Amino acid sequence: MQKNHRLYGYLLFSNLIFGSALLIPSLSVKADEIRNTTDNSTSALNLPVTKNTSNVTSSQEVNNISVTVPTTEANASMQVNNLVNSPQPVQNQPEVDNTSTTPLLNTEINSSVVSSEPKLVVADTNSDKTNKVSNGDFSQVKPTSSTTSKWTNKEEATNWSVYIDDKQTKETAPIIQVNANKQLVISSNSDFRGAVTQKVKIDSTKQYRIDFDIETSNRTGQTFLRILETSPDPKQPNRIWLSAMTNETSPYHHLTKIYNPYFNVSEVTLELYCEKGTGKAIFDNISMTEVGPKDDGKPRSVVTVLPEKLFLPLNKKIVFTDTTYSYNINHTDLAEVVNGLLIPKATGQTTIMVTAPDGQLIKEIPLSVLPSTEDNYDKFAKEWIDVTFGNKSFDASDENMLRLFNELETKVASHISTFNTQDDRTSLWNDLKNFSNSPDITGTYRRFEEIAKQIATPTSQFYQSVDAIRIVKEGMAWMNLNVYNPNKDIEGKANWWDYEIGSPRAIVNTLCLLNDYFTMEEIISYTNAIEHFVPDANYFRMTLTNPFAALGGNLVDMGRVKIISGILRKDNQLIAKATTSLNNLFTMVSEGNGFYKDGSYIDHTNVAYTGAYGNVLIDGISQLLPVVQKTDHKIPDDNIKLIYQWIDNSFLPLIVHGELMDMSRGRSISRESGSSHTATIELLRGFLRLADLSDNTQNHVLKSKIKGILQSDKVFDPYKNLLSYSDISAFKQLLADDSIPPYRFETRLNTYNSMDKLAYYNADKDFGFALSLHSDRTQNFEAMNNENTRGWYTGDGMFYYYNDDQAHYSDNYWPTVDPYYMPGTTESDTPRDDVTVKLTDSYNKQKLDSKVLTGQVTNASPFVGSVKLTEEYGLAAMQFSNWNRTISANKGWVILNDKIVFLGSHITNKDNSSNVFTTIDQRKVTPDSPYRVYVNGILADLTDSLEHSFANVHSILLENDNPELNIGYLFMEATELLLKDSYQTGSWYAINQNKTTSTEIKSNRFITIKQSHNSTNNTYAYMMLPKANLDILNKLIHNRQVSVIENTDKLQVVYEKNTNTWAIIKYSNDSYTLNDQLHLTKAGLYMVQKNGIHYHIVSYNPLAQEKDTQTLKVKPNDFKAISIKPIKEIDDLLLIDTHK
Repeated sequence: MQKNHRLYGYLLFSNLIFGSALLIPSLSVKADEIRNTTDNSTSALNLPVTKNTSNVTSSQEVNNISVTVPTTEANASMQVNNLVNSPQPVQNQPEVDNTSTTPLLNTEINSSVVSSEPKLVVADTNSDKTNKVSNGDFSQVKPTSSTTSKWTNKEEATNWSVYIDDKQTKETAPIIQVNANKQLVISSNSDFRGAVTQKVKIDSTKQYRIDFDIETSNRTGQTFLRILETSPDPKQPNRIWLSAMTNETSPYHHLTKIYNPYFNVSEVTLELYCEKGTGKAIFDNISMTEVGPKDDGKPRSVVTVLPEKLFLPLNKKIVFTDTTYSYNINHTDLAEVVNGLLIPKATGQTTIMVTAPDGQLIKEIPLSVLPSTEDNYDKFAKEWIDVTFGNKSFDASDENMLRLFNELETKVASHISTFNTQDDRTSLWNDLKNFSNSPDITGTYRRFEEIAKQIATPTSQFYQSVDAIRIVKEGMAWMNLNVYNPNKDIEGKANWWDYEIGSPRAIVNTLCLLNDYFTMEEIISYTNAIEHFVPDANYFRMTLTNPFAALGGNLVDMGRVKIISGILRKDNQLIAKATTSLNNLFTMVSEGNGFYKDGSYIDHTNVAYTGAYGNVLIDGISQLLPVVQKTDHKIPDDNIKLIYQWIDNSFLPLIVHGELMDMSRGRSISRESGSSHTATIELLRGFLRLADLSDNTQNHVLKSKIKGILQSDKVFDPYKNLLSYSDISAFKQLLADDSIPPYRFETRLNTYNSMDKLAYYNADKDFGFALSLHSDRTQNFEAMNNENTRGWYTGDGMFYYYNDDQAHYSDNYWPTVDPYYMPGTTESDTPRDDVTVKLTDSYNKQKLDSKVLTGQVTNASPFVGSVKLTEEYGLAAMQFSNWNRTISANKGWVILNDKIVFLGSHITNKDNSSNVFTTIDQRKVTPDSPYRVYVNGILADLTDSLEHSFANVHSILLENDNPELNIGYLFMEATELLLKDSYQTGSWYAINQNKTTSTEIKSNRFITIKQSHNSTNNTYAYMMLPKANLDILNKLIHNRQVSVIENTDKLQVVYEKNTNTWAIIKYSNDSYTLNDQLHLTKAGLYMVQKNGIHYHIVSYNPLAQEKDTQTLKVKPNDFKAISIKPIKEIDDLLLIDTHK
C-alpha cells in the first residue's frame, strides 16, 4: 500500500484518535511528507497505525483524519488552538517565541515537523454542530428588566446575567455593557471580580469545543472563560473548567479548547470571568459545539513502527525499540548496531538490514550519517551535568563517591525491575500510580533522572544499557502522551510546584544526561510541556487564576527550569528572557519576599526562610552561574558581589557548630531527612561552587570559612548530603588543601528585625543562642502540605541554645519535643489540632479563614525587635499576643556577653478554662551523658518521670560529666517551678503527614522546667548561664552582678554592675529617668553603657523600625533627654558627642 508520508528516528508520535502512540524514528520529516492545510490550527495528516512491530512489516493507513497540529506560530502564541481532554488554562502571551529555535538536525528539512504531543479529534460527522450558547455574538440586547440590574446604561445582553463578587470588588460603578460593535465589555478602574454568565444545556456524555474571542487592556487580573458544574453530591466540591488565560494588554485573538464534562449533569454555567483586578476586557463570538463522545480518560499505549529512512548526525545515537529483530549495517565503518543501539562512526550512506529471528528480511532502511551537529548549546548542557552530577569526577576508590554510586545502582536496579511494561498500564510504577496526586508525577520523572545518571556513568552496570535507555525513552514518551503535556492542567488538589518546578527540573536533567539519545523533536516536544506550564519566567501559576511573581528561591528554581530548557531547545531568546528575570533576584527589598539590608530573608510573604528557600536560592544560583556565565547572557559582576554579601550577612551568622539554625528553616524542620546539619551542607556546597568559580582573595576567605564550619561539626558526616560526584570531589579537595586554614569565627550578634529573629555566637565560650519572634509584619509559623503540623509556638519567643551537644536539635528532636512547651515561650495548655491539609480544607469549604483558625497568624503588636550595643551585648523584646488572642505578655531578653536574661511581665489569660505556663527550658538529654539536676544546689530526684513542684527556687543546674554541656539558671527572685525528667515519644509522620514519612515511634529523654502563671503570678525573671557549675551559681547568688530594676507592664530594666550597662524596654512614651541623668522619652529598646562621663546609647523603635546610636558626654548634675532618631542604614554606627 502506498504511504502518504514517512517518519524518521525513534520518537513518540501521539495518535489519540486511535488510542495509541507511535514510537518512530523521527529525526526529521521532509516537507512533501506532511500535507499542510492553510489553516494554522489544524493539519490534514495521513496517519499510519501499527499496534505491534514484532510481526508487522508495513503499517495500515488511515486517510484524511483532521487533527490539531500546532504549528510554530501556534506554539509561539502558547497553543491557543490546543484542544484538550481536561481543564487547561493556558497563558496566551508567550514567554517563548519558538521561531527562534535552532533548525532541526537534518538541515534539508523545512520547518514542517510532526509533533509528538497528543492531538484530539476536532470533528465528528455525527455531532450536533449547534452552538449551545445563546446570543454568543451579543447581537441581541434589550432594556434591563430590573431596577437593581448591574448592567451599564440600562441595557443588557439577552440571555446573559451579571455576577459581581461584592466581597472582593471595590469598584462602585464597573462598566458591563455591549458596545457598538456588539461585543461584551467589562471595565473597571478599581478592583473588580465578577462575570457575565449563562446557563447552558449539555449532554454530559459528549465533549464540546469552546471558542471565543478576547482582547484585554491593562488587565491586572486573569481574564478567561470558565464553566461551572454543580456537584450532584453536596458534600463534594463543584467542578470548575478553565479556558486559556489572558491578562495585561493583549490584542484581539481567538481561543479554542475542548471541554469534557466531569459530572453527570444536564446544565452548566458558562462564565466570562474577570478575576480580581482592574482594566478592560472584551469578549465576543462565544460558542460551545459538540465534537463527539466524551474522552474516557484512559491512558493510551505506546507502539512503534520501523522508519523508512534515517538521517543520523555523528553526535546522536538511536535505540531500536523492537528487540526481536536483528539489525545489520552494510558498511560497518560508517556505523554499527550494538545490542540494538545504532552508533554512527563516520559520515556517509549505507543501509540497515532488519531481519526476523528466522532470518527473513523485514526491511532495508537507508541510513545517512551526517556531520556532528554539536554546538555551544550542547556544551552548555554537558556543563550543567558536570555541575549538578559530575559523573566525570567519579572515583571508585573514594568511599563517599562509592556510597553515592552504590545507592544509585540499587535504586536504578529497583526502578528497572519494577517498571511496568503491561499494555494496559495506567502508571509506570505501581507505587506512583495516582497522578492526580501531583508528587507522583515528579516522582516518576525523578526515577527517569536517576536511571539516566547511571546510564551516563561509565562504571555503572547500566552504562549505555540499551534496556535502560529504552525504559527512559518509552517512559518519557508515555508520560508526555498521557500525563504531562501542553493539553493537561493543574487540577483538583494538584500542587503547582510539581508541574512548574519538580517535574520540569527532572525532565531537563534527564534530557541533558541522555542528550545523545534524544532527537531535537523529542526535546522540543517534552519541553513544550514545560513551556506550557511555565510560559513566563517572571511568574508561577500562570495557567491558573491566581499567578504570583517568581521571587527568591522560587525564582532560582524557575531559572533552573527555564534556562536549561532554553539550552536544550537551543533557544537563545528563551535563555535571554530567563536570565533577565533572574536578575530580579539581585535587589534588596523593604517588604515582602527577598533579602533585607539587615540580612533578613523572607519568603511566602512574611515567613523567615533563610535556611530553606534561601538555601534553594544559593544551591540553584551556584549551579547556574558556571553555565550562564559562558552564555551571551552573563549575570553582571555587581550582582554576583551581592551574593557574597548575603553569605556574610544572612547565612553565616545562622550557622553554629555546623548547624543552620532551625528558626530560619520554616516547615523544613519537620522533614526527617533534613536536619539542621544537613541544611548546612546544602548551603556550603553552594558556597564552595561559588568559591571555585575564580581564584581570588574573596573566594580564598570563603573557602576558609567553609572549612572552619566543616571542622567545627563533630557529629555529622558532610558527605552524607553531597549528592553529586563533583561536590564530593570539591569538598575532598578543600579539606585536603593545607594552604587554606580553617577560619576562626569571632563573637557576633545579628539582629534580624525584618524577620524578627536574633542570632548570637559567643566565641570565647563557644556557644550559640537564637531567638525566634514574630510581629505584625511576620507570621508565627507556617504549616503547609501536611508539613510542620505542630509548629504552633516556634515563633512565639522560642530560644535555641547551641553548646557542645551538637546533636541536640537532631536525633529526632522535632518529633519528640513537646510542642506545647517550647523553650522560652509563654502558652496555654489548651489542646491544638494538627495543621493538616484535611483540616485547612475543611475550613476552606466552609469559606472560613483557615490560616487564622489553624493559628498561622501575625502578632497583634508591631512592638517586636532587637538591638545590639556591641557584638557581646544586645536586647530583644516582644509585646506578645498568642494565636487566638487569649494570652498576652511583655517578653524581653538581654544578652550580657556570657549571660542571657529572660523577662516576662503583664502576663494575662482571657481563657479561664486553660492554664498558662512559661517554659524555662525543655532540654533533650544526651543518651550517653545524662544530666544531674540541682535545685538550689541540692540534687533533685526526678527518676520517677513525674512532674515535681519546687517552691522558692533561686537556681537550677543541669550538670553533666562533660562540663561543656552544663547549663545554669539563676532566678532573680524566689520562684515556684515544675520540673520533670522523662522520656517522650512521637513519630515524624505526626508532624509531617506525607506518604514518604516514617511512622516509626521515636523516643528521647527531656528535662522540662516550667513556671505557672495566674493573676497574682504574672511575671518571670531569670538568667541562663552557659557552662555554669555550682560554684559559679553560688557566687552569683551572693554577689549579684546583674539585677532586674523594673519588670512591669510599661517597663523592663536590667542592670549589669561590673560593666555599667543598662538594658531598657519601654512599652509606652512615659518618660523614664536613668541613673538620675538620662531621660528616655519614646517607647522603644535602649541599651546604655556608661564609661566615665560618657554614655554610649543605642536605641531601636520597633513601631517605626528606626535605630539610633549616640555617645553623650554628661557631667555630674547634667540631664539629657534621649529619643530615638532614624538613621539611614540599620548597620551604621552614628557617634555624637554632646557638650553642655
